[in-house]
Amino acid sequence: MRQILKQQKKIYSLTEKGVQTVSEWVLEETADPISRDEFLAKIYVIALMDKNTVAQLFNDRRRHYKKRAAINKPKLEELEALQHDSRRKEDWRNSFGRYLIVKRRDDLCTQELAWCDWAEDLYHNSFDKI
Repeated sequence: MRQILKQQKKIYSLTEKGVQTVSEWVLEETADPISRDEFLAKIYVIALMDKNTVAQLFNDRRRHYKKRAAINKPKLEELEALQHDSRRKEDWRNSFGRYLIVKRRDDLCTQELAWCDWAEDLYHNSFDKI
């Protein structure tokens, strides 16, 4: 019979020099974000598509963002539980940056889903009668 050993969680910390390097780095100007989204390239030529292709395109996008939202939800709940647990203030402090990022990802999913509904409705209202 095989035994499955649970892996030990590794925790890393910055050295004094590392803290200094990070402190200098965060003050540097941040580069523009790089965005490559093939979906947006397809949307750009939406007028060339038939109704079924448009519906599929938006449904695929919704499915993608619903999946991402489902992945984010337990992470967000876990981090929000830390926020409201007065016994775990240090854990909350150490997880605060991660919380901000997960919350932003969750908000972007919500916004993207709403945008898909709006854009598809606009498409149908604009072109179904043509």
